[in-house]
Parts: sequence; C-alpha cells; structure tokens
Amino acid sequence: MIQHLSSFIITAILLATLGPGPAFAEPRVRRNVEVEFETIEGASLYEVQITRKDDKSKKSQRFKSSTPQWSANVKPGLYLMQTRAFDDRGAPGDWSPPTELKVRLPAIIINSPAPDDVIKSSDAKTTEVNFSWEPVPGAKGYKVTAKGENNSFTEEKEVSESKWNGTIPVGHAVTWNAVAIDENGEDGEQSNEPYKFQLSGPALAKPKIDKPYSKFVQEVTWVKPDYSNRYSYTLTRYNPATKAWDAVEGQQNLTDNKVVLDISQPSGRYRLGVQAHGPYREDSAKSQIEFYMEGGFKNQEEFDKAMLRDGITKPSKYYFIASYLFTMMDYSESDRTNLSATSFKAKGGTGRLGAGYQDQRSKWGGFGIVDLSGFDIQGQR
Repeated sequence: MIQHLSSFIITAILLATLGPGPAFAEPRVRRNVEVEFETIEGASLYEVQITRKDDKSKKSQRFKSSTPQWSANVKPGLYLMQTRAFDDRGAPGDWSPPTELKVRLPAIIINSPAPDDVIKSSDAKTTEVNFSWEPVPGAKGYKVTAKGENNSFTEEKEVSESKWNGTIPVGHAVTWNAVAIDENGEDGEQSNEPYKFQLSGPALAKPKIDKPYSKFVQEVTWVKPDYSNRYSYTLTRYNPATKAWDAVEGQQNLTDNKVVLDISQPSGRYRLGVQAHGPYREDSAKSQIEFYMEGGFKNQEEFDKAMLRDGITKPSKYYFIASYLFTMMDYSESDRTNLSATSFKAKGGTGRLGAGYQDQRSKWGGFGIVDLSGFDIQGQR
C-alpha cells in the first residue's frame, strides 16, 4: 500500500472568477487554485481534501486527479488541505498531515488616480485626493495605503466602500494601493506593483534677497521660501560704456541660500537675480536686487584693509546732535515753628542742539552746543 504523501508544492496561481448566483444577488467570487504534488512512485491516482478551517459548518470537499497536479475554483477563505495517493489496485494510502491553505480575495483593479497621473493642487501644504477602485465581490472592507517617496509620509485607512477621499501632503511622488478584506478580516492579494502618481504644488514664493549694508560685499544671502530646496542665480554688472548688463556668473541647483562673490571683480553696480525650486512644485518668480560692490582686490588681506580704512573715514563734513533729558521733581517742606507744610511736583528737562563742521582733509574743525533747561512748577514755567 502506498503511504501518505510527505509534502506538496503550491504553485500559487490564483485567478479570480465569479461563481453563478441568483439574479440581483451579490456575486460570489471564486479563485482558481493550482497545486502541484510530489510524485509518488507507483501511484495511479491522487486525491485532495480541503476543509474550511474558518467555517466549521462547511463540509469537506474532495477532488481526484490522475497526475500530481490539481486545480479547482475555490471560494476565498482559510482551508486545511490533505492529500493521499492510490496504488494500481485502487487502494488509498494515508492522508498527509493537514496544511493550511489561504485562498485570498483577488487584487483590486484601480480607477483613479491612474499610474503616472499628475494631480495639481492649488494648496501648498495638503490637498484631498479621491482614490477609487472596482469593488471586489465578497469584500467586507478595504485597507488603503498612500506613501511618499523615501517614506516621507504614510497615510493608512480602512474603509467599507471602494473609494477613499484622503488628505495627502502636496509636493510628492505618491505610491498607493488598496487591499480587499474578507469576512474573516484576512487581507486579499496585493497588486503586483503599487500605483504611483505625482501630487504637484503651486508656484513657490519669491526668495527675499537681503540687500548688502556696505559696499564691501563678500556674499549675498536670501530667505528660503517654504518647500524650496535648491536655487538658481545670475549675477550681472552694469557696463557704462555700452549701458548694458554684462553676465558675470550664474549657477543652477545651488543648495545654499547665499552667493559668495569674487572680490577680484571690478568695482561697479551689480544685479543679482535668484529663483527658487522645489520637488514637484512650480518654480518661483525671479527676485532681483541691485547693489554697488567695491572690488579689484588681489586677496582677502587687501580687502580687509580697505574695509577698515573705509570704516574710519569721515562720511561727511557736517555733524549734528539733538537730545532731550526729561526730569521729574517731587518737593516737600515742613515748618514746625509756624506749623506749615509745602509740597509740589515739577516736570522739566534739558534739551540739547549741536552742529559742527570739519573738512575731510583736515584734522581741525568746529562744534557748538546749545542747552535749554526748564521746569513747570504749579503752572509757572
């Protein structure tokens, strides 16, 4: 007598089919299960028995095959599977030990967003995306997952219908999928590949460029707009002879929010234009400023000396000063002889005005100051 089969191999080819049912009734989904057994020498017939593990009320089903392969349309669920072989006399061997066989609900068929769709949002932060797919017969619910590139975000939701309106961060390549859930809470099959679409945002804000406070300029910086991660810039210099702006330098995909200037460039009027870029967002409008730069320096030491010299140079021939010091006085007096007392409060102060002159080429000059003081005491000044 042939002993029971020691093992079997499931090739896991599962195809969804709809079983017959009454008109207008909920369709019953069945999966085509194909199983390959280990060949038993001398076996003339094989028998497969499957029993619902998740539904004890269901009777076992048996199937026979003349080859060590078996296929059948089976309702999704959790089964216990056993096999045995028959010899040439028709005598059966022992049943193999039960092995779990999960027949899952089929993978979904999506409607939207479709692969490679580009969805444009007017909101810079988040937007609502309508996910939908074909209903899976026999599904009691669905598990939806949406992820950003490099796992930048993950949104998960269980829903009862074949659709979900999810709030998704803008400015990402989004990968999404939905899985059917059967009556026992078991997940259905995953799609072969998750679906991917782009969720693009509106144009970035213009970079705000910081205007240099001195003519000795070594770098120009700007404030990073939200959601930007790289920048492009152009630097031009005004040519008085041609009355045109000549290109000096430029760069694409700059990650720093600053431009380091070449101090060996000639002195003159310069113009800097900056544009911000961000992933899956429209480029910003171009920001631009003009400034005067002192240049023509051979090295950093020469630059530092010139800046120090300029710092101690008199900026003007004229000097002015204006100030006011506010004073409050609280006065009290008592006369014990005459049994009298006096008290009052006074407000006043001192104002100062000054002016001076000194020629920039001379170490001599003149300066004059006028002080005016006074108090208001009980209405008298």
